Amino acid sequence: MIKSKILNTFITHMPSLRRMIGQYFIRTEDIEDVLQEAFVRAFAAEKIKNIHYPKAYLHSVARNIALNELSKKSTTTLEFIEEVLGADVESNEPAADDWLHSRLEFEAFGLAVADLPPQCRKVFLLRKICGLTHKEISQKLGISTSTVEKHLAKGLYKCADFMAQKGYGPEELIIVPVSGLPLGKKL
Repeated sequence: MIKSKILNTFITHMPSLRRMIGQYFIRTEDIEDVLQEAFVRAFAAEKIKNIHYPKAYLHSVARNIALNELSKKSTTTLEFIEEVLGADVESNEPAADDWLHSRLEFEAFGLAVADLPPQCRKVFLLRKICGLTHKEISQKLGISTSTVEKHLAKGLYKCADFMAQKGYGPEELIIVPVSGLPLGKKL
């Protein structure tokens, strides 16, 4: 029998760890991945040093892993969006507080989009960022227009929910494609 404070604590507090990680991710697979990685890292650390507060240590490790994963997803999504928009987008030099608010909102939106399932994310970005029609997206990805519509609905719902959790109301969520003309209505 393994005498491990980390193992015993992990088994006992797995539901609370799952809930805490669930604050950062929507997909169950992502939550489970972070949960497993947190256990592996904490268990390995226990072999090297004495951990006095295993519950706090597990929560800290899980939170750090979740934040690192979100940062990676956000960076990847933001790079893709910036690549699509190109370098010829003009800036009107907004006030510092407006710029900061916009940047925080954009980063939250990037995290929301990054957390979408891969195919849903592709469809969402092609429609909302690139401005492609449902038919163009279905041809590009080799899926039906009905599937495109379902992915868009799911993406809109999940992004709106994520943004609402971060304190951004529906009136602030206007997505403008590359053409500069707003698509559809406010969320």
